[in-house]
Amino acid sequence: MSIYSLVSESWIFASLLIKLISVYFPKWKNYDWQLYGVACLNILTIGSFVTHSASKSSRLWVGLLIITFGLTIAIYVVMAITSNHRQNASPIFVNSIVNKTQIKSDWWAFIIAILNVFAIPGAESAAYMVEETQQAEVVVPRAMFFATFFTYINMIILQYFCYVSFSEEKTLSESNFTSLLEAHCPRSATVFILAGLLILTWIQQLSQFLGSSRFAWALARDRAFPWASFWYQLSKGSQIPRRAAMLIVTISIVSSILLGLPQNNFTLVIVRSDFYLSTIVYFIPLLLYLTSKKGALNLNNQNYWNLKSFSKPFTLLLVAVLLLRFTIGAFPIDPKGEPPAYPIRALTTLTIPVIIIISTIFWFLYGKRHYITPPKNIKACIAGQEVELSVARSIERRSNEEGEAFRYPHNNIRGSVAYEGGSKDAPIICGGGSYI
Repeated sequence: MSIYSLVSESWIFASLLIKLISVYFPKWKNYDWQLYGVACLNILTIGSFVTHSASKSSRLWVGLLIITFGLTIAIYVVMAITSNHRQNASPIFVNSIVNKTQIKSDWWAFIIAILNVFAIPGAESAAYMVEETQQAEVVVPRAMFFATFFTYINMIILQYFCYVSFSEEKTLSESNFTSLLEAHCPRSATVFILAGLLILTWIQQLSQFLGSSRFAWALARDRAFPWASFWYQLSKGSQIPRRAAMLIVTISIVSSILLGLPQNNFTLVIVRSDFYLSTIVYFIPLLLYLTSKKGALNLNNQNYWNLKSFSKPFTLLLVAVLLLRFTIGAFPIDPKGEPPAYPIRALTTLTIPVIIIISTIFWFLYGKRHYITPPKNIKACIAGQEVELSVARSIERRSNEEGEAFRYPHNNIRGSVAYEGGSKDAPIICGGGSYI
C-alpha cells in the first residue's frame, strides 16, 4: 500500500466524520482547515496506536474482526430496510452494463472498471505476518489468498445492496455515496450508516498503518533505503519498530498537507503519477520472475503454493493485463469531470520514464537478490500480495543449532529471526506495493 493510499484513507475518514457531524447538526458550518486538522490528527492517533504494545494483541484484532463483520452486516440491513427505493435484483444478471464513460466501447469501459478494481495495493500486511507467524511460508500466502477472496465476496454483496436500495437515476446524478444515502434513507439511518462506515474506515487504517510500519522496518532491516540503521532500531521495552512507524506517520502527514492544497498543476501531477508508480511497482516483480532461472523460487521445496508449469504463462497474462491498464490509464472516464489540461497530461507522461528507472533500479538492487514468488491469482499478484521465503530453511537450521524450538515474536521476541539484526538468512519480504 502506497503512502498515497494511506493518505487518501485519512482524507476519507476526515470527510466522513465532517459529513456525519453536518448531518447530525445541520446548522454546523465546516471549513477546509477542519478537514486538514481531522486528517492529520487521525494520522497521529493511528500512528500512536501502532507504536503501542496493544497493537500486537491478537485478542484485540479478533475483537476488531468481529466488530467489522457485525457492522458490515448491520449497514447492509439498515440500508436495504430503510431505503425509499425498491427494485428487483434480477436485472443485475440479465441486463448489459450501461457505459456512462467517455469511452465509446462498452467492452473497453468494462475492462477499465475491472482493472481498477484489481489493482488494489496490499503487500505490507503480508510483510507483517511473515515477521510474526510460525511457518510463514505456508500461512502467509494462504492468509492473503483467503483475505482477497472474502474481500471480493464482500464487494459483490455491497454492489447487490446498493443496486436494490438506490435508484439508477440518483446513482448517476449524485456525486458520492453519502449523497445517495441522504436521497434514499431517513436521517437516523443515514447517521447510523455513516457512523458505521467511520468506524470501519478507522479499523482499516489501523491495519494499514500497522502493516506499513512493519514493512518499512523490514526494508530498513534489509538496508533497502538510506539511514536504514536508524530506522531499524526497536524500542527497548516492547521491541516495537517505533522509528519506522514515525517515519510512515511523518511522510503521511506531509503528503496529506501537499495533496490537500487547492488543486493545481503540482497536485494533479502527484495524483496522476501515483497511478503509474503503483502500476510499475507491480509490473517489475513479474518481469523479474519471468527472467529468473527455472527453480529459483523453489530452492528448498518451501513454496507450497506454486502453480507448476502454469506459473510462467499466468505471469505473462498478468504482465499483459498490467500493460493494458498502463496504456488506458490516461483515458478520462468521468463523464461529469473535466479531464486534466494537456500540459498536465504531458508533464505526467514525462514522469513515466523516471518512475520506470527508479522502480527498476530498486527492484534489481533489492528485489533481484531476493526471490519473487510466482503468482497465485490475478488479484493477489497485481495487488502485490505475494511472499517468497526461499531462505526459510534458516529457521530450522538455527533451531537445531540452538537446540530448542524456534520462537516467534508474540511468544518471545528475542527468539525471532525478525528481530535478530537483519541477518542475510532472515525471511525476506518480496511483494508489490509502492515503496517510499
